[in-house]
Amino acid sequence: MMNREYAKAHLEKMGLPGPNLLERRFASAHPALLYTGNGTFWRWLNLLGHHKNPDFILPGPDPKHPKRGVIKVVEVFGDYWHSRMFTGKANFDHESELVAAYKEAGMDCLIVWESAFNDDPAGVGSMVQRFLTCGTA
Repeated sequence: MMNREYAKAHLEKMGLPGPNLLERRFASAHPALLYTGNGTFWRWLNLLGHHKNPDFILPGPDPKHPKRGVIKVVEVFGDYWHSRMFTGKANFDHESELVAAYKEAGMDCLIVWESAFNDDPAGVGSMVQRFLTCGTA
């Protein structure tokens, strides 16, 4: 997905207007986060060389414009779609590359894996809360 228009058209063609089941479950567990996985928060990530749209953001400080001043994003990775089979990279490398790209763009990024969320939702909840309040997971 090299540009916004292509990515938006691709998502619409796939019939993905809203969050998938994992994203819905995650959103209900973390109401402070705003779902943006529907293509509403595209950002250029120079280190990746293309635009990326995170699954969730912590809204910025202005309630009238929650997508301005965003400094924290959360990506919820499905174990299947973000596996080495699709990314061509080990999970750690895939995560590290994305976290570094968001950091270079001025945003902290937390990656939450589907298996971690399913296995220990309370532990993931604590990790998300630490990330949102302290900046560390």
